[in-house]
Amino acid sequence: MKRLAVVAAFSVCTMLVGVATAQNAAGTAKKIAPVGWSAPTVTERTPEQMDAFAASHPLVGSPIVPFRPTMGDAEYRRLKAVANAQPRIARPNLMSPIPLHGIAGATAFAGGNANENGSVGQPGWAPPDTEGAIGNSQFVQTANNYINVYSKAGVLLSSRSLTSFMGSPTNTFDSRVQWDSLWGRWVVTSDTFPLSSTEQLFYWAVSKTASATGAWWVYGWNTNTVTGTGSFWDFPSLGLQQDSMIFTANVFGTSSFLGAYTFAVPKAQVYNGQGVYFSVFGGLDATLQPPHVLKQDETGFAWLAAAASGGIKMYRFENPSSPNNNILTGPYTVTGVPAYSAPPSAVQPAPCGGGTNALDTSDTRFVNASTQYGDLLYQVHSVNVGTATPRYYVISGLSSSAPTVHETGLFWNTSTSSDWNASIAADTSDNLVITYSSVDSGYNAQVRYVGRQHGDAAISGGGVGASLHQSGACLTGDYDPNFGVQRWGDYSAVTLDPITAKTFWIINEDIIDASTWGNEIGKVHF
Repeated sequence: MKRLAVVAAFSVCTMLVGVATAQNAAGTAKKIAPVGWSAPTVTERTPEQMDAFAASHPLVGSPIVPFRPTMGDAEYRRLKAVANAQPRIARPNLMSPIPLHGIAGATAFAGGNANENGSVGQPGWAPPDTEGAIGNSQFVQTANNYINVYSKAGVLLSSRSLTSFMGSPTNTFDSRVQWDSLWGRWVVTSDTFPLSSTEQLFYWAVSKTASATGAWWVYGWNTNTVTGTGSFWDFPSLGLQQDSMIFTANVFGTSSFLGAYTFAVPKAQVYNGQGVYFSVFGGLDATLQPPHVLKQDETGFAWLAAAASGGIKMYRFENPSSPNNNILTGPYTVTGVPAYSAPPSAVQPAPCGGGTNALDTSDTRFVNASTQYGDLLYQVHSVNVGTATPRYYVISGLSSSAPTVHETGLFWNTSTSSDWNASIAADTSDNLVITYSSVDSGYNAQVRYVGRQHGDAAISGGGVGASLHQSGACLTGDYDPNFGVQRWGDYSAVTLDPITAKTFWIINEDIIDASTWGNEIGKVHF
């Protein structure tokens, strides 16, 4: 029996503007029709082909990749200005004692950094959009614009630009990676900048074996064939269900946000390099995240979740591995969600320039895939509780299509710290781990983590978690003039070790010097 340990929202939430509300809308959910059908191209790419491509296609530029708010730039600036203008409320320490909730220890090693892009032909981009996953024997990290493969001991086994990896005619960004423990394969996705008003490419690649250093099947799809001329496929995400791969993205038109889009492809064909076609669903709630469905879960559906302006909305994807028979229904409004609004920017210590060099904390979106197992789905995002504050959710009621909050908690490092950029993962025994970024007047940006075991009280209050790594410098060189902040990465990751029980791997951003981001990779276990 799962416990019910719902933590009440703090009264401070009621004073925030633009708050979300949640009502039971299960009865209003409806079947959604596809907006189009499509098919990608597929090629086999070997390490030798990737290296030859890199030698003949030098990359150029060192861009600051812009953040694209789904509400529009002007509205995003307004909401952040309101949040930044509010007094910084010192959050009380509501929790005593066990800050790690049973995590027994952690080990860490440095991942790739912005300077490393130069070793594969391109100077560093900003931000990194940190992503990574653990497999049986390797850890794969992606960033803008490269892919690194490490041993579990932290030995770098290979490093390439994602452009040469995919064989792309233009620069790639916004990458994701997951390990499929059921099929023993790696999956990597990546976006490109538009080639023209009628062509933008979205890639996904599947390793031909359990090793990320070998050959891959690479699929390339022109998103404009479905989303239309001049549209932009942004913030793509990746989920895995028993027999399918699920993709989502935010899609922007020439002058407005067109909604989130999603489609799924069957693993059986893709993992064997065969041609596939798929139906695409669009006009959905913004920044829709697919689930990573744990391999012991044999349900034929996947639940997609979005932290929308009116509360958490979910969509049920039935038969995603069957393009002719898949069904998308929704949105379902999750009941029991406390009100939330966009967090203020993160203020660095005074020697870093304080508010002058504030770090971007994004909006209220979920930044990475959910974990789904049985009747439960796990997610986390950052909201405004006087300062940026993570809130996680365990959502139940999936089997009855009546999702509701089963457990939730707000948590932070110190009473005045900014805590954001959070990701979560859980195992089949209801143990979970969260990573997040944190900064305060007394320390530079940290990579932090917290977790709890099944049977523990919900994670709540201040002083929770521990620092995996603290940055040795301030971030002052990645200024985004559009929003007046230092550009921070848009996501982080936690993944479950497929070999060792109660063990999770995290990756998050750190700062090496004023304009050089890095990544810290860590293993934590109960």
